[in-house]
Amino acid sequence: MNNITIFCEGISDQIFISDCLELFYNIKKLNKSKIKDSVDLLLENNNMIRNINGCSNLSNDINIQKMIESVELGGKNIVIFDADYKKHNITSQSTGNKGYNSCKFKLEELKKNSNVQFDYYILPNNSDDGLFENLLRKLIPPSMEPIFECIQSHQHCLGNLNFANVQIADLKQQINFYLYTLNQNTINRDYKNSDYWNLNFEEILELKKFKDFLNLNFEN
Repeated sequence: MNNITIFCEGISDQIFISDCLELFYNIKKLNKSKIKDSVDLLLENNNMIRNINGCSNLSNDINIQKMIESVELGGKNIVIFDADYKKHNITSQSTGNKGYNSCKFKLEELKKNSNVQFDYYILPNNSDDGLFENLLRKLIPPSMEPIFECIQSHQHCLGNLNFANVQIADLKQQINFYLYTLNQNTINRDYKNSDYWNLNFEEILELKKFKDFLNLNFEN
C-alpha cells in the first residue's frame, strides 16, 4: 500500500501525474468524472493527488495540516512544482517559483519552519529553470512534430508583424493550440493516448528522471 499524497500546482499537472502512475505502476484513478478545479484526485492504494491551485498555497494552514495528518497516519507526502524562471536582467520578470534554486530553497525552508515532511521533484527535470510545459514539449511524438512546428512558425510570423497589441502565445498556450488543433480536450487531457503523447521513458531523458524519482516511492 503506497498511502502517498502528492501536492501539485494545477489540473494539467494533476492529470499528467495520475496518467504516469497508471502507465508506470498500474495505479488507477478512483474518480470517474472529469477533473474539475480544486478537486483531490483519489487513486488506488490510498494515494491522492491534490491540486493546490498555485505554488504559494502550499504553505497555507489547510495543506500544512494535510501533510501532518498524512505522516501521522503512516503515509508520505510528495510535492511536484514547476521551477519557473528567475529574473535574468533588469528588464525581465521572474515567474512563480523564480527558478530551480529559489524553488528548492523555498521548499526546504517550508519543511524546516513548518516542521512538515515531504519529498519533492521540481519540473521540468529537477535541475534547471523551466516549466511543466517544457517537459510536455519533449513528449510530443515525432509524427506530430510538423503540427507543432506550424504552430511555432505562426507565432514567429505574428511576432515579425508591425502591429500594435499583437499577443504571442507562450509555450503553455502553444501546447493548448496543439491539442485544440487535433480536436483534443485542452483541460481534461489524456496523456496515455500515444497518438498525441510519447510517455516512453526509455526514449526521453527528462521523463526517465521523473520516473526514477517516482520509483523511489511507487515501485514495489
